[in-house]
Amino acid sequence: KSNLTVTPAPLQIQVQDTTRLYGENNPGFTLLYTGFVNGDQPGSSDLTGSPRVSAAADLQSEPGQYPINLGIGTLASQNYTLTMLPGTLTVLPATVVVTAEDKMITYGEEWPAFTYYFQGFRNGETELTAGLTGRTAATLASTISEGAGTYAIVFSDTNLQASHYRFVYQTGVLTIRKASLLVKPRDYSRVYGEPDPEFAFDLSGFVKEDDLINSRITGHPILQSMATKDSGAGNYKIYAEL
Repeated sequence: KSNLTVTPAPLQIQVQDTTRLYGENNPGFTLLYTGFVNGDQPGSSDLTGSPRVSAAADLQSEPGQYPINLGIGTLASQNYTLTMLPGTLTVLPATVVVTAEDKMITYGEEWPAFTYYFQGFRNGETELTAGLTGRTAATLASTISEGAGTYAIVFSDTNLQASHYRFVYQTGVLTIRKASLLVKPRDYSRVYGEPDPEFAFDLSGFVKEDDLINSRITGHPILQSMATKDSGAGNYKIYAEL
């Protein structure tokens, strides 16, 4: 009489490789099963218990690759021979955003000091404690014309480096507001019954070396008197409308 011996089938369990950023908690690890037969699957009666999964990286771990260890744990199976394969956790540098701060001045004022701030440091670190190099070269520059308007504040150098971080740079906006000019009609006199003279005006408030000729002013105000041809002798306001 002969016997048929049914031996356990090989079942391979492997931790799927994964990534995370520096300063983050380890993610939930995914297990890959190879070798199930007869419609079996994880959690079936042919495979009970759970494996032991652990990674050699924590919140403080430097960017790099770390093994994800996989042990039998409480796994048990009568129908499968288990092979446990580790995976790899890759810790990537976290992203720090360096942003140029928006600034606002009035036309004719001195350019402001360009400043910037950091967002994204992990584990309580700051730009002073995160081991940055090249920080002194991260200066700001702005392409500015002479007129009022908005202009991008950009980084003239982007060579900041740190072992835990990669850096992304965001531009800011410099807003140059228009300076104020005072339009003042000149004083005039006329004789009762005559028409008003042609009024002129003076401008004050120019900055830099601007004047009426080189300040690119177009158009002119409308100057009118509160008096009419029939107005009696007296004083009347002359006002300007833009």
